[in-house]
Amino acid sequence: MKTLLTFGLLAFTLTAQATVYLVAYDPISGAMGQAVSSSGPAYVDSSRFQIREHGLGMVGAGGLGLCGKAKPRTWLQQGLGAQEIADKVARACDRAKPYYRLAVVTANGEIALHLGPQGCNSHNHNCTKIQGEHAGVIGGGLKAGVAEKMFSYFNSLDPAIGLECRLLSTLKQTYADGGEFKNFIVANIVVSYPGRARANIWQSKGNESSLLSKLASKMRASGVDCR
Repeated sequence: MKTLLTFGLLAFTLTAQATVYLVAYDPISGAMGQAVSSSGPAYVDSSRFQIREHGLGMVGAGGLGLCGKAKPRTWLQQGLGAQEIADKVARACDRAKPYYRLAVVTANGEIALHLGPQGCNSHNHNCTKIQGEHAGVIGGGLKAGVAEKMFSYFNSLDPAIGLECRLLSTLKQTYADGGEFKNFIVANIVVSYPGRARANIWQSKGNESSLLSKLASKMRASGVDCR
């Protein structure tokens, strides 16, 4: 597997919000997935941070979201691949908005990650980007080594396990590995399977200590038991 690893280890302040995105494609089932945990408002119901088109792809935008010239929903609807969407976002946003992070997965199996030209945001330059063939991790404010462990752990899981359960398991391991310098207050998982009427979306908010148990409970209530 070809892996791209990028580090930015500059000044970091605890006043900055931080978010980590894991995007993945399952070549066995054709499912696309995204797991997010954040110390800020990275909500699935906010178009500033997460855009999805069932059966086509998902776009996550950290920092303060994307610039106004970016049209990721339109590009997903046009059937563009992840790298083409990331390139279009970069052309639209890099000059106007130097601080952001982007994670894209599309139905053709592509993964694409992109950091703004000056990193995650103006107060958080501690950014990491790790891109593989079927998974990618991008985040800011993570403790040392956490992103690498997150990427390795996800790729070590049995591919026969459902994608949503692998995403949840990886979030649990990420928390155990130290997470971010600030506590997480949001966690969410979105998975889109081909042939299904809609994507599965789960989200929890609150204290870091209970985020993932709440998320797992919501998944079980919808018929997905990852125990």
